[in-house]
Amino acid sequence: MSTSEVRRDVHETPRPIRQRAAARHHPPLWIRSSLLGGLAISILLLAAPFAESATPPAAATLRAPFAGLPYLGSTTSTEGCQVATSVPNAPAMNLSSGRATASVKSHASACASATGRDGAESIAYFGLYTTSFTMSSGPHNITLHWRVTWTATVTARPLPAVAFYPSAETYLTLENYLDDSTNGTFLNPSNGWHASSVTFNGSSTSHHSAAVTIFFNQTLVAGHHYIVYSWLAASTLIFVPDTGRSIAAASLDVATHGNGATLTSIVLR
Repeated sequence: MSTSEVRRDVHETPRPIRQRAAARHHPPLWIRSSLLGGLAISILLLAAPFAESATPPAAATLRAPFAGLPYLGSTTSTEGCQVATSVPNAPAMNLSSGRATASVKSHASACASATGRDGAESIAYFGLYTTSFTMSSGPHNITLHWRVTWTATVTARPLPAVAFYPSAETYLTLENYLDDSTNGTFLNPSNGWHASSVTFNGSSTSHHSAAVTIFFNQTLVAGHHYIVYSWLAASTLIFVPDTGRSIAAASLDVATHGNGATLTSIVLR
């Protein structure tokens, strides 16, 4: 069975930022808690110094080239044996065009494991954070517009049929926060977006495109400095039982063959 789901503008409470740099001159280092109780974990996060800027007007539409810095990173986790993860296309964000790209893969074959299963997860983060800006006191709307195109491939083959079926999943999530860097708080958007594909027995490749709009409806404070964080998290997650000859594989391409994500505008009102 294979399923593919795209959710647009569905309210979600974004996952919290787990680490925040002690110095005000660095962005938060958000590291997603791995779904694996992995025996081997590799983490790479690339964070550039805090970006200062001139203050934009109280109402403005920001377009490429964007003033700010890329927000990039990747993590891989493995459990058991005969598993592999990769990030074939490293996370990238071109501020001149607003285009963000990355791809991830995971693969596992059944082999004896102390946990009773073998698994792997690959995650790539790619997006930006803006230069700081100020707004007048009162209610404001900040709207982000993204265009996203991706290809997801999931394969799971139970060999022979077993009680614990293998699984292969892909997830593409748009993460967004408004950072009040004056008081160190993060404000959530009013909605969220993610897309997923999953199979427990079978194989499928699906190609998708989406126009995504994210809204912040917040009461802001004059004199406070705000920064918009917006990035995609692309992930593959697979498991197989440690007996038999089951296999599972997943790939998520947001980088090649016409795939990619483009931030077209950030509207401040």
